Amino acid sequence: FLKKIKDIGSLIKVYSKELEKEVEIEKEVLRPLIKGNMLKRYSNLVSDEMVLFPYMKKENKIVLMKEDELKKYPNAYKYLKIFEKGLRKREGGKFNNRNWYCFSRNQGLGYVNEMKILTPDICKRGESTVDRNGDLLTTTTVYGILPKNNADFNYLLAILNSNLLRYFIMKTGSILRGGFYRYKTAYLSPFPIKKIDNNIRKKFDVFVERRMKIKDEQQIKNVDYEINEEIYNLYGITKEEKRIIEESLK
Repeated sequence: FLKKIKDIGSLIKVYSKELEKEVEIEKEVLRPLIKGNMLKRYSNLVSDEMVLFPYMKKENKIVLMKEDELKKYPNAYKYLKIFEKGLRKREGGKFNNRNWYCFSRNQGLGYVNEMKILTPDICKRGESTVDRNGDLLTTTTVYGILPKNNADFNYLLAILNSNLLRYFIMKTGSILRGGFYRYKTAYLSPFPIKKIDNNIRKKFDVFVERRMKIKDEQQIKNVDYEINEEIYNLYGITKEEKRIIEESLK
């Protein structure tokens, strides 16, 4: 991993922990890295942790650059060559071939460049947000969710951050040390997603877009309250059921 220092035209100056010095690498082959503890509900994600990404989009697929293609980024290629011996030895020599600089795991690469919802694997409450440009790489502590209908992005994001889903996870999931819960597929899938019409969808669009822009604490509380109320109404939660839910979350 590399630590971003500053942009220098088409290059980014980064600090390499492995080399214990600053180096400059082409911006086109660097991607910001997002870890689970960086995710905050409705946040605009920024990270100064970078990953060298020797992949490119070809025919709507993310594929590993050929070595000649990678050489077009001389700084990046030179940096990788320093570690070539170790990269080839990974997993008992599994990568001792022409793809020696590829990632050891390629799960999720097909969703790079796709707008998606990101949620941490472990959290105390919903801490989901959106990778709108699809240019973020994530660790295994982050899950990416691609709605079947792109129009439902904001609606599903609101569900993931809602008190109702939080209560559901608390009652159906397993509590971890420190009061944390798992927000992985096995625990999220059983939660039913209500079908909505365009009028409801537009409401959630307004709520979520406003929520992602505001920074005032009281305004945040107000919008969160409106979102939770809309979801309670959508799922037919009674006043008494709402009281029980809200009390249990305190």
